[in-house]
Amino acid sequence: MIVQGRYHRIGNQWVAEIPLLSILISSPPGKEKESLIGSIEKLAHDARMDIDLIKNAEENKFFFKVKNTDQFLPIILKRTRLAKKLSIAEVAKKLGHSSRNSYAQYEYGKTKLTFTKYLQIMEAMDPQMKIVLSTLQ
Repeated sequence: MIVQGRYHRIGNQWVAEIPLLSILISSPPGKEKESLIGSIEKLAHDARMDIDLIKNAEENKFFFKVKNTDQFLPIILKRTRLAKKLSIAEVAKKLGHSSRNSYAQYEYGKTKLTFTKYLQIMEAMDPQMKIVLSTLQ
C-alpha cells in the first residue's frame, strides 16, 4: 500500500501532512524519514513496521510504502473515526452491529479486513468520503 502526503518548509522545520491519517509531523532537516516512520510506528504501537519513504521534491509531495497492509488498515480506521469524532459504538451502530466489539475487532487488527469491508466501514463513517485508487509509475 502506498500513501501520499505533502510536505512544506516552515522556518527551519520540515512539516509533513498525511491527510489519510489526519496528522501533521514536524522535524528538523535531515530527520524527515525517521520522524515520519517513527510517528506512524507510534500510531501502530509497533516499532517494526516496514515502511519505505519516497520523496518528490518538485511537487512538495511524498509517498510512503507500507508493506504490511493488514497492520496499516486498522490505523486508518482509528484515525478516520477520531477525525470524524465518532465513538466505536457509533461506528458499530452505523454498520448495523449490535455490539461495539464487532467493529472494534477491525480497528484493533484482531479481525482481518477485506477491501470490501474497509470501504463499507469508511462509508459508514463518512458517506461523502471518496476513496481514490491510483498507480505510481
